[in-house]
Amino acid sequence: MEGLQKDIDELRERMPHNLVSIDNPKPINYYVSDQEIFVIDEVKKGAYIDPVSDGRFLIQDELPASSPDKFLLALAVDMQIRAPEGTAYDHSIHDVRVTFIDLALAQVGFRSRIDHPNLRTGLISSPEFFEMVMRLAGERGILMGILIALQKFFKGPMHPCPRCDSFYEAFTNMEKERAVIAYKYRAIAKHPALFSPGKIEWDNTWFAPEFIKAIESGTDEALSSILTEEAEGVFSFPIFSQKFCDMLMDEVDNYAASGLPKKRPNSMNNYGLILNEIGMANFFTQFQRKYLQRLSSYLFPIQGASLDDHHSFIVQYKQGEDLGLDMHIDDSEVTLNVCLGREFSGAGLTFCGNFGHSAHRKKSLAYHHVVGRAILHLGSRRHGADDISTGERLNLIVWNRCHAFRSCSLMDRWPGEDAEGGPDLVCLSRTHDQDYDLQFLKKFKEEEKERKERK
Repeated sequence: MEGLQKDIDELRERMPHNLVSIDNPKPINYYVSDQEIFVIDEVKKGAYIDPVSDGRFLIQDELPASSPDKFLLALAVDMQIRAPEGTAYDHSIHDVRVTFIDLALAQVGFRSRIDHPNLRTGLISSPEFFEMVMRLAGERGILMGILIALQKFFKGPMHPCPRCDSFYEAFTNMEKERAVIAYKYRAIAKHPALFSPGKIEWDNTWFAPEFIKAIESGTDEALSSILTEEAEGVFSFPIFSQKFCDMLMDEVDNYAASGLPKKRPNSMNNYGLILNEIGMANFFTQFQRKYLQRLSSYLFPIQGASLDDHHSFIVQYKQGEDLGLDMHIDDSEVTLNVCLGREFSGAGLTFCGNFGHSAHRKKSLAYHHVVGRAILHLGSRRHGADDISTGERLNLIVWNRCHAFRSCSLMDRWPGEDAEGGPDLVCLSRTHDQDYDLQFLKKFKEEEKERKERK
C-alpha cells in the first residue's frame, strides 16, 4: 500500500502530459473463499481468480469445490487520462480504473464510454497491453507503465492485423461521431453546469433535502431512513428536486429542437435520449461515484460493490409513440429509475422475480411513479412498463455496471424452471419468452375447465 501511494505521489509531482488527475487508492471488495473464488451468490457460482506469472490475475470460469466465506480486499486507483493528439480520441478525457488484488495488477478498465477493439465489457483485454506494462514497470513503476501503454492503446489496436485494424477504424468512427455531437450540443445546452468535462460543481438544490442529508451522513442508519422497500430487493427513495427534474426535461426538449442526430435509448425503447451521447457522460460518472455507489453497495453488496460504468438515458412514453414496455431485464447490475414528469396517468411499473430464480415470472409489485422519487433494483429483476393512459411520462434511467461482476459465468445463467403454479401472465414477455402463446393457451384452457365445472 505504501509503495503504491508513493508511486501516486510521484506522478502528481511530475504530472505526465496525459494524466489529468489521479486519486489515492481506495478499497473495494471481492467476495471469495480461501481458494480465492470470486463468488456472486449462494449458489456458489462465479469465477476463479488465478494469479499468473506476469503479476496479473486471470478471471477463470471454472470453480474449485469450496464454500465462500470472506471478502478479499482489493485496491482501486481512479485516474483521468487525456488521449493523445492526432488520434480518433483527440484530446478527449477518459476515466480509467486500475484494480490491484494483493497489490498485484488485476484489471485496467474504462469507467467512461469508449469504443475500442481491445476492450471487453470496458476492460482492456489485450495481453500485449499488459506485457508492455510489465516490461516498463521495473524501471518506470507500474502506474507510469500503464500511462505509457494507454498512449499506444489510443493510437490503434495493441495487436495490429487487418481484422483488428478494420475494427479499430469502425470503433473510432463511432467515437468521433459521439464527440462531435457532444461538442456541438454543449455549445447550446440550456444548463451548461450539467455538461462540464471537468469536475462537476454539485448544487444541493438539485436534490431532495433528505437524500442529501442521508448521503452526507453516510451511515447505514441514515441511508435506511430514506428507503422504502416496495418489494423484496426493490427500493424507492426521494432523490431529485422539481428544479432538477425540470432541468433534465429542458435538455430533452432543447436537444429535440436542435436538429442534431439521436439514437434509440436502447434496443427496446423507440423514444427518448441517450444522455451519454450528448455530453453528459462525465456528469453521470461523477453522480454514480458521489451518490449512487454508497447506496448500491449498501443494498446490493455483491453486484453493487464496485460500480465502474453506466448507460444513462431518458425514456419517453405517450399516446402515438411508446405506450409501455414489454417484460425484460436490464443490461445492468443495478438500475436507477427516476420519474421526471410530465402530467400523466397510468404508466406504472410491474415487477416480477429475479432472472435465474424459479419465481422470475411471478408478480411481486405494482409500482406507481412519483416525480423526483427513485426506484433502485438489480438489473436482473424482471419488470415492465405499464401502458400510459393519458399525457406524457419522462424517466431518467441509469444502468449501473460492475465489470468485475460481468467477468463471471453467472451472467449467462438460464432462468430455469418456473415456481409451482407456473408463471403469472402479467410477467410473461412476448419478446423474450418462447412459451408466451403456450402459457396463455394453457391459462385459457384452465379457465374454460373451471367454468364448465361450475356449471
